[in-house]
Amino acid sequence: MKFALFRFAGGVLQVLAWVVLVVSIVMAIVVLTAPMDYWMRNVQYPPGMGPENIRAMRWVAFVVFIIGGIAGWAALLVFSGILSVLISIESSLSPRTVPPQPQAVSGPTCPNCGARIKPGDLFCQNCGAKL
Repeated sequence: MKFALFRFAGGVLQVLAWVVLVVSIVMAIVVLTAPMDYWMRNVQYPPGMGPENIRAMRWVAFVVFIIGGIAGWAALLVFSGILSVLISIESSLSPRTVPPQPQAVSGPTCPNCGARIKPGDLFCQNCGAKL
């Protein structure tokens, strides 16, 4: 129970990893599909670049979003995996309860089937073997 927070955090990280990937893909699609006039009006161009470089800039932004999304997704899944390993280590180290062993039969027993016999019996009441 010590690692309940790790279990919760591992689940949150897995969900977050998928959210990062989906948001990155959506942003990459938005970058590629935004109208050209949006890029002409709203983008501040780096020195030496102008509106003629819009297409290349859009593809660079697309690739950056995709790579960033995949890297973020992979990193979060790795952290989630590390938490899973910690949880499995914790569960393997925790003490286990041992079920009680059945008590041994006291007194004489049948050599054939192991059933309890009364002193003086000539045959086993369980299997009929000669004693």
